[in-house]
Amino acid sequence: MDAPLTSTLLTKRIEQAYTRTYRKERNSILGLLVACTLLCFFGVYVLDRITQFPAVIRILMTVGVWGWLYRKQSRGLKKTNSLEDMVRDVERRAQGKRPGGFHSLLVSATEFGALGRTPGSAEFRARVVEKAQESGNDPSTLTLHSQEAAHRTTKLLGVAAAIYVIWGVISPASMGIFFTRAVGLPVPYPTRTVILDIVAPESVGRFEDVSFLVKADGVLPVQGTFRAKGIMPRKSGKASSSCSTSSSPTE
Repeated sequence: MDAPLTSTLLTKRIEQAYTRTYRKERNSILGLLVACTLLCFFGVYVLDRITQFPAVIRILMTVGVWGWLYRKQSRGLKKTNSLEDMVRDVERRAQGKRPGGFHSLLVSATEFGALGRTPGSAEFRARVVEKAQESGNDPSTLTLHSQEAAHRTTKLLGVAAAIYVIWGVISPASMGIFFTRAVGLPVPYPTRTVILDIVAPESVGRFEDVSFLVKADGVLPVQGTFRAKGIMPRKSGKASSSCSTSSSPTE
């Protein structure tokens, strides 16, 4: 029997099983990394909202999250083109998918057939290759990827999606500001400031400075913008005018 020739079917099955498993594992890993990254960024947002990190810390945290993502991606997404590594990976994964796995049958048949190694008699090698190519020993019919990991990834993606949807509905402005701050830009978060009273003069001359006393409660920003509309007498009647000024809040 021509062992290298008859091992073609086995090689095809091993490559199919490995490629399909790798694709599913890759999707699961990428989904897990996306979910973990989103959850990490939300955690950073909560800390940043509480502590108001300086720009350097925000940039370092952003780089740290993406660095962790790259490191995990480079570890978990390596694909081999070696048939020997493929068959060993398939054998290892098959241990928990069928009783006893393949008992190194696929590894031995690949070595005798496709890899051309010749320990033992030709008759023995031919029997091993023939048995490995029986329909009952087809690794491509097994589900070799981790279903538990896939379910875990789906749950984490669902949690992350729910958090960001709720965040976007409740406070879309703070979401946009956070990702702007994540790259180091000095953009303040919106605050819940309640204006209790504004004390202003009854009238003021044209081009004269005017002072307003603003009493506020709640979260007082470091700097704010105050816009006021006044009435200026004109020959033709009355017209409205607006002015804008920035000042520190008054408690």
